[in-house]
Amino acid sequence: MDRKGKVSGKLVITQQEMVLIKASNEVEDTERYGNLYSCLEGYKNLSRAELDSNIVFDDKARTVLTSSENKKVMMDNIVKEWYSAKNFDVADGEVKCQLCGRVNKFIFYIHNKVTEKDLHIGSDCVTKFPDIMGISQQRKSLSKLKDEQGRQKRKIEFEIRENEDVEFIPKSDARFKDFPILLPFDLYNEIKDTIEQLRLNKASYIKSGGDLDKVFEKYGILKGKLQGLFLKAEEHYERVKNNMLACNKDVSDWLFENYHSAWEKVAKNGGVFNVDTLKCVSYDKYLIEKLGVIKRHISDKDINIINVDKTVIKFVINNDRYRLPVVFSVPIKKFMATVGCYCLTDKKYRFGKADLQDITIEVTKSNFEALYNSVLSILNRNGYDFIIEDKTEQAYLKKLSDRERKGRWRNNGVQGSPMYKKSNIKIFMDALAPFLLKDEVLLEKNSEMVIKRIGMGQSWMTQKEKKDYEEAARYTIGMQRQRAFTLY
Repeated sequence: MDRKGKVSGKLVITQQEMVLIKASNEVEDTERYGNLYSCLEGYKNLSRAELDSNIVFDDKARTVLTSSENKKVMMDNIVKEWYSAKNFDVADGEVKCQLCGRVNKFIFYIHNKVTEKDLHIGSDCVTKFPDIMGISQQRKSLSKLKDEQGRQKRKIEFEIRENEDVEFIPKSDARFKDFPILLPFDLYNEIKDTIEQLRLNKASYIKSGGDLDKVFEKYGILKGKLQGLFLKAEEHYERVKNNMLACNKDVSDWLFENYHSAWEKVAKNGGVFNVDTLKCVSYDKYLIEKLGVIKRHISDKDINIINVDKTVIKFVINNDRYRLPVVFSVPIKKFMATVGCYCLTDKKYRFGKADLQDITIEVTKSNFEALYNSVLSILNRNGYDFIIEDKTEQAYLKKLSDRERKGRWRNNGVQGSPMYKKSNIKIFMDALAPFLLKDEVLLEKNSEMVIKRIGMGQSWMTQKEKKDYEEAARYTIGMQRQRAFTLY
């Protein structure tokens, strides 16, 4: 173009470059660029023909402009003066780019740190100067915005086609996830996969576009398929809803999370439990639901189920042997694997005390009194007792003195004074737990092992050593109580 902007051959300096040059400081360096800056004053852009015909340009100016390498160095130095001043804007009205003059919707702001000049430029021109500091980040932000706008536009287009069925996918997903029972494996996966295909069909168009007619045709086919699958699911539900062994949603979710392999076996069995899969169901809520059924399978009249508490099922035994009721628990996991699974699958099955395993006796005063009274004679016959001091609540396994033992159990070689080992009520109960529901004869045969366990890990102490220990313990307790009531 000439000085008035007419085209006159190949451009040496474009309009965008010219605006940037004039707003920068670099070309004012006459040592490097000669009179180039002053010569460009009247030009909007500069062609090669104009450069050749204008004798005003000196040798340095011409050398810079006629060498692509020299010009690149100049423009690189100019670009270094500029940086992105703030985030781009989406123009409300007609805003023209200050480099090319065209109206632009997206406006970028750059600032010259040397001349302190500001320019706002459009999204096309900004691509010509990608090395301006911070501009690449702004371009990325713009790209993300355009992508998001495109996705939003395609989403609206798709949902206009859906019309009243715009919530079809989320409603179908909720219907599937909230289905009241576990569906057969193949049907479950077919519904799951079809919902996912519907979701991907819509999401793919929204993300990448394509032929909406073809996309929606496939979408309609998938919708029809899913509706047919749900019809099969409802028919299955009607067939098994009254089956006690049908796996409901709550238990299905628990199995899926905790024992996925068992969940898969149940699903492959038509969503119905059998003996093997029930062995894995240590879910407290499921056991609570089935407690009434399980109670009907108890054969021994002296035991009963109290309740289910998180990971254990609580029982009570009440007979002449213990005088007071004894509360004990069995891990749900163990109970379901050895007893519960049969209660729920075999109407003729019965279980009693001998079938319960891994028993734990609750540490309560009532339980202790009942167990102590039941085992006292066995302890005494072996020359022992179990005592608890009133003031310190310290428990001891006591080896009776010769004088304390009854005449008919008297043996040679028994010590003249009693001896003591520190213990506690829980250890006492744990030692007796394996024999709680067994015949008393078995406890008698294993009495030495039980006594050894009660005092395990402790050393014998004399009466005097025990007395000294008790005095020290009482003093410690007294100091703790005193500190508890001291005002600071």
